[in-house]
Amino acid sequence: MKALNKYFVILFLLYPLLGWVLKSFLGLSVDYVVGIFSIVYALLLFAYKQYANEKICIPSYIIFLFLFFLYTLFVNSALQTLDTGTKGFLIYLLVNEHFTPVFLFFIIENINMDISFFKIVKPVALVLFVISVIVIVIQYYVPFFWMDMSFLTFNDYLDFSQRLFSIYTWVSSNAVGISFPFIIAFLYVNYNDNKFMQFSIAMGSLLFAFFTQSRYVIISIIIILTYLYFKANKFKFSKILVLAFIPVLFYIVLSLFSFDFDRFIDERILEKQGAEYDMTSAGDRITSYKAFIKVFPENPVFGNGEKITTHLRKFLGPDLPFIHIGYLHYLYAFGIFGCFLFFTFCGLLMRRVYTMSKSLKDYSFFIGLIALFIANTTLVWFRFFDFGLFICYVSLITKYNYALNPISNPRFNPRFRRVEYNA
Repeated sequence: MKALNKYFVILFLLYPLLGWVLKSFLGLSVDYVVGIFSIVYALLLFAYKQYANEKICIPSYIIFLFLFFLYTLFVNSALQTLDTGTKGFLIYLLVNEHFTPVFLFFIIENINMDISFFKIVKPVALVLFVISVIVIVIQYYVPFFWMDMSFLTFNDYLDFSQRLFSIYTWVSSNAVGISFPFIIAFLYVNYNDNKFMQFSIAMGSLLFAFFTQSRYVIISIIIILTYLYFKANKFKFSKILVLAFIPVLFYIVLSLFSFDFDRFIDERILEKQGAEYDMTSAGDRITSYKAFIKVFPENPVFGNGEKITTHLRKFLGPDLPFIHIGYLHYLYAFGIFGCFLFFTFCGLLMRRVYTMSKSLKDYSFFIGLIALFIANTTLVWFRFFDFGLFICYVSLITKYNYALNPISNPRFNPRFRRVEYNA
């Protein structure tokens, strides 16, 4: 089983490249394939631990996530807003943002990794990082280089003349701002004994962020890098001076790539089109907020379901496909009760991660989660079935268990509140 665990981790490390292979040669979505594999693997892991008479760890946050998923099914079924599209209920489950993460978190909590295995994970993650940066630089000059063209059609509301996605169109539209920051955190922490590598990772990350020309990606990466920098260097005046010098150096680096700062500021910061201020992105959020205020009182406790109704469409207008503020979208769709379940899951997950991070004095994954929650002020769905999150969380749990007892490398710590199943 340990050998299979290693292959499963490597599968997630190669997630975007696997997405390219599956879509290009088989016409399959990586989320579909890995979603099925994760469900099967979670069940196999459960059966193995039963057979081996090992404890099965089911933290309370997983229970709340599963309860929330069941609630979403109930609300959508009752209100007839279950949007399965043309591919049916099975595909709906496999790409559901709240179903497959249940199995993924179960695997993370119960997979038994040897800490030495991360000697393999680290260079593979570095290669993925380098490929991501190189591809996005090429895309700045050749906009559709190594992009999933079906992604462009499906996400036609995005302006691809402004935003770049590197290799992450083979995953999802949000992977560029969710997965990549977690990979940055993983690499920066695991190269803590090599200042040159940390500096290179930081500069490559900033280069990547600005080339995406997506504000939430830039904010997420800056939050993570700022934390990692002060964690590694402590809070000293000399370090603040160095930090103040970095924007100057970064400006020089971007200039070497002929980065158009004027266009970036006008179109992505000021949202200026020609001589006029368009404010399309900010306007979408304002429209979403106004629409939410109008429709939320209709069913504030139990929600209105996830499908956009005719009434909501009247307030959103013809061009906005959804309420473009994640927290308000969840409140509208699943109500106060549903959000109680979901945000209890989020709180319990954060508490568990914080406990481990505090013990190790390594808050990189915790800060990554905070960046994810900040990003969802502008996104729609919370993406937890994510390869970057998976790699970071598995790494954190493995290090934590090893720190508890480096000889036996135990799996469980009674200080955590959780449900345990005794085989």
